[in-house]
Amino acid sequence: MRIGGKGILVLCVVVCLVVGCDGPPPPVLERASLVGHAAEIVALAYTPDGKTLVTRGPDAIKVWDAGTLQEQGSLPSDRTDFGALAISPDGRTLAATLADRGIVTWNLRDRSEQRVYRLNPASPADSGGPEAFGWGLAYAPNGATLAGPSEDRGAAASIQLWNLTTHAPTGLGPPQSPATHLAFTPDGRALITKGMEGRIHVWDVATGTERTSIDAETSYLAAISISPDGQTVASSGADRYLRIWRVDTGKEVAKLKAHLKAILGIALHPDGRHAVTGDSAGTIFLWNLPAKRVIAQFKGHQGKVWALAFRPDGKELASAGEDRRIRLWDAAQAIATYGP
Repeated sequence: MRIGGKGILVLCVVVCLVVGCDGPPPPVLERASLVGHAAEIVALAYTPDGKTLVTRGPDAIKVWDAGTLQEQGSLPSDRTDFGALAISPDGRTLAATLADRGIVTWNLRDRSEQRVYRLNPASPADSGGPEAFGWGLAYAPNGATLAGPSEDRGAAASIQLWNLTTHAPTGLGPPQSPATHLAFTPDGRALITKGMEGRIHVWDVATGTERTSIDAETSYLAAISISPDGQTVASSGADRYLRIWRVDTGKEVAKLKAHLKAILGIALHPDGRHAVTGDSAGTIFLWNLPAKRVIAQFKGHQGKVWALAFRPDGKELASAGEDRRIRLWDAAQAIATYGP
């Protein structure tokens, strides 16, 4: 096929819009690849000290030594319908949502199951629809509260704040559809949620009232990530944009695009200046947020990238997805080389 002068001009404009006129972002090769899951991996999380990595697939929740890169084992349970993961601020406890919107916790030191949280212990199992494995979950920064979904369809609120001393719940928000992502601000005063209806909500934890509601402007809002200072939240989805919003006002402060496929995962770097996004084709981009551009690409995944997480010190990135591999990348070197 022959492309004329106008066709070449249009093609060049498209390339510049996607990857920048300096050419495609430089590739970053993986530091290590971990194999152990028998199915796609949809969630992962580091402990606060960065020494342990926890991964979740439909087959199991696995614990890895982040230093030796050795699998430490799977968490015991008679169920495999786990959803979101959350690790307590002291790194001792792992929590996971269930498809019926209950919550189960384990002691990470001996990997023993601790407790199951439910509003109604007799409530029947409920698959909850296509988002069931993504009900959100988050520990408050002080470790005293665990926020998760309400499994009781008749409950007055869709989000429950569990007091981890008394094990008593407090409802938050109206009985709308459950949140599929939850994140506390660093001061613990606000809870940011992503709902199935495609909006981002900011809740006042003390009063239970909604501070801000943000229309994410996409047909499918896939993921959110809050900045280390708690002032902005990033979102991504089917429209292939990385958007940055002010938490206090809900105002959009950046709208960035480079992906050719839907963005399924997102993580903000601890320095607040960088972010990574992963899409349904296996592409992971590293962004310099102040410069509003992609500075590098982490290449290796085949298929959807569902989960991304920076180690708390920001030096390493972990990613996982449809190809059943956990890939580790030298984030510190990539940032130092391509865009500090």
